[in-house]
Amino acid sequence: TKGLKMSRNLAFVKCLPLGLLCCFCAFAQGQTEPLKRNVLVLNSYHLAYPWTSEVVRGVASVLTTQPFEVELWTEFLDAKRVAAPGAFEAFRSFLVGKYDGIRMDLIIASDDEAAAFLLQHRLDAFGDVPVVFCGVSDEKLLRQLPRTTFTGVRENFDTERLVRFAAGVFPGTELMVVVTDHSANGAGVKK
Repeated sequence: TKGLKMSRNLAFVKCLPLGLLCCFCAFAQGQTEPLKRNVLVLNSYHLAYPWTSEVVRGVASVLTTQPFEVELWTEFLDAKRVAAPGAFEAFRSFLVGKYDGIRMDLIIASDDEAAAFLLQHRLDAFGDVPVVFCGVSDEKLLRQLPRTTFTGVRENFDTERLVRFAAGVFPGTELMVVVTDHSANGAGVKK
């Protein structure tokens, strides 16, 4: 599993400079002095979750090498631990208040819940800001993301292939148990 997480992170970090270039080129035209860019990383989970900390670390490593100043902001939906009804709406209100007067130039969405949140609340919370996503695996969600403002790296996790592989490694296994959580990713694995 660590190899899959690392390869997802590596693919995202490789695609991030292209996404940044595309999003920032329009702002750079006609500018004689570099402007500070505001980039928000919206994480689906909490910082102690390995995937989240790797994404934040990877994004920060790329942003520090840009030829312009970047102010990196990070937020955490904490969707694996907080799934109360109305949590997204409360979080949207928090973000609107916190970032009032701060214009984001780019939002990076880490995983399904962050992308779903931005699909629903991006315009009223941040305006028409471009989004680069990573780790999104929900096919329905991917189809809903408008390609004019959302681009990114799709997570392709082949559950059936993994189960077949495990059965081949342990022939004669009669019962296989898969443990997931109640997140969007966990629901996708159950399908």
